[in-house]
Formats: sequence, C-alpha cells, structure tokens
Amino acid sequence: MRGLFSYRRAPRWLLSLAVFTGGAAWADTLHGPDIPAMPMRNAVASADLSVLTYNVKGLPWPAAWDRPSALRQISSRLALMRQERTHPRVIVLQEAFTDEAKALGDAAGYPYQVLGPYLRQGGEAPAAPGQAASRERRWYLGETQGTPLDSGLMILSDYPVISVTRESFPDGNCAGFDCLAAKGVLLVRLELPQGGQVEVLTTHFNSRGASKAPRKDSQAAYESQARFLAAFVRRHHDPRLPLVIAGDFNMGQRPQRIATLFGELESLSRNGGGVREALRARLDSGDPELLDSEDAATIYRRARDMQFMLDGYRGGIHAVASHIPFGTEPDGSTLSDHLGFTIYYRISGPAAS
Repeated sequence: MRGLFSYRRAPRWLLSLAVFTGGAAWADTLHGPDIPAMPMRNAVASADLSVLTYNVKGLPWPAAWDRPSALRQISSRLALMRQERTHPRVIVLQEAFTDEAKALGDAAGYPYQVLGPYLRQGGEAPAAPGQAASRERRWYLGETQGTPLDSGLMILSDYPVISVTRESFPDGNCAGFDCLAAKGVLLVRLELPQGGQVEVLTTHFNSRGASKAPRKDSQAAYESQARFLAAFVRRHHDPRLPLVIAGDFNMGQRPQRIATLFGELESLSRNGGGVREALRARLDSGDPELLDSEDAATIYRRARDMQFMLDGYRGGIHAVASHIPFGTEPDGSTLSDHLGFTIYYRISGPAAS
C-alpha cells in the first residue's frame, strides 16, 4: 500500500527505450546474498530513528545495463530485513528513475512512499558574487533538452508522513548530462512512534567527471546547488525539530567542493551547534561496526553518500550506531556503484517525549 504522499508518473521518452522484466519478477521468493550482521543490538534498540541512504543506480537502458537483476536483489534483501525486523525505518533513495527502482518501497513493505520533484522549475539560479548569471548551454551534453528524467529521489518510511516539500534545482543549477534529470531536494516531516516529530531531507548534487561538463561549469553548478540547499532548509525546515540531511553529495576529496558544501551547511548552525556528519561521528566514537570495515573506509573516502544531523530548538539528535547492509558482496561485487549505509539516531529533549 502506498502512502498518501506517493505519486507515480508515466515514464517519458528516454525511459521508453528501456526493456525491463515484468512485474511478476518482483514476486520472486525472498532470497539472495546473506544480510550483513546487525550492529550492537542495544544501540539499535535505543534508537528513535534509523535512516538508510542508497544510490541504487536505477538508470534506464542504455544509460545502465543489467539493473533489473540487481534491483531485484536489493528488493529481496530489504524484504528479508523487514521479516527479521532489522530493516531501516526510513530509506532515502537516489537514482530511483525506473519503475523497478520505484517499486522497491512496495516490495519492502514501506507504507509511506514519497517521490521527489519530476520537472525542473523555470528561471535562472541566482548567481554568486562575481559570477555570470547565465552561460551558453550545450545541446550535445543534454543541457538544452529539458528533463526527460525526474529527480530520482524517493523517501520510504514506516512512520507517518505529516508534510512534504519538494523543489528541483532551477534552470542554470546544473551542468552536463546531469541536466537531463530534475535533480533537487525532497523534505518530509515524520511522526515518531514514541511521540514528537523529525524531518528528513534527501538530495542529489551534480557529478563532476560523469557529467562530462568542463570542470569550471560542474563546480559552478555544485556551488549553486549547495546555496540552493541551504536556502531551501532555511525556508522550509521547522527549526524546532531535529533534521537529518542524507543523499548523494558527489563531494569526493575535492577541496573546492568540500569548502562549498561544508561552508553552506555551516551557515545553518544555530544554538551553538552546527551540522554534524553522522558517519564521521560514529568513526570518531570508535564504532565497532566501522573500525575494521573496508566498506566504511570506502564510503568515507569517496565522500559522496553522506548523512548530516542538525539539532532542533526543542530536541537534539545523536548518531548512536551504524550499519552497512549494502556493501561489498561475498564475491567482491556490489549491487550498485554506490554503497548503502544506515545511521541509527537517538532524539533527546521534547521532540522525543
């Protein structure tokens, strides 16, 4: 059953190129690679919220090959985790473009499913000081073709969704092939079972090399998107509530992108507390789930898939455990070109009372 805020749209022209398996394939018996062992049970049991972020590479053919099979394995693992009551209560997905990717929520039993923006909004992005307001767009990189793909963003939740806000990055906030998708920001407010509320946001920033755009243009797009994200949070986030910001930030070990992203996130600081990176917090705490994990080292080194936490005026938020259910498989393969990890959060103060 889909939640109140779930929207489905018919695939557009590019998606019509794809040839995927039929719906019956999603009814396969639940099997697949072993589920990685869970982290400390006491920490998980004390958590008020668990968030998995995962770029599932749900791209249509011919942009990606053999994705239906991998997506079926992701689906089966999520369903098995639910059977064993070890599933994350909230999942934020990126690159959930295809129908198979969007069906993950149904197969895994999430009652609330929210899609991100599906068209790029008009207008030009505000220019940074000293930066030209617009530049020539290149048709051969897809910068003039509109958005044949939606944002690929999706939030799945066990907890009731109270409100949804979604916005795409405006025209001028993208570079290269990334312009073919209506990337942007998706924010939901959730009702926690113990009482109180929390907000979860996901986004997907412009790639660098994969966009095929000149380096200076992909960096300009990145800076615009970081400014847009910070402005979006200031406009739409309820500062009384704790906030989790998770997604594919495509930052990497690139000094310009690091300075850009963390500079904008730091502008959201309040009450003497800033935005904290959840995985870094767990590493600093000596989390046994992460210390000897090559997958954790890869996630941290690549610095693309990230989770951040921000306290609210009425409640703080703390990362208390972690888990990597979608890491390297026993045969050395992965189910996506990204790894998916879960952070378990405890909420303190009135928001959890």
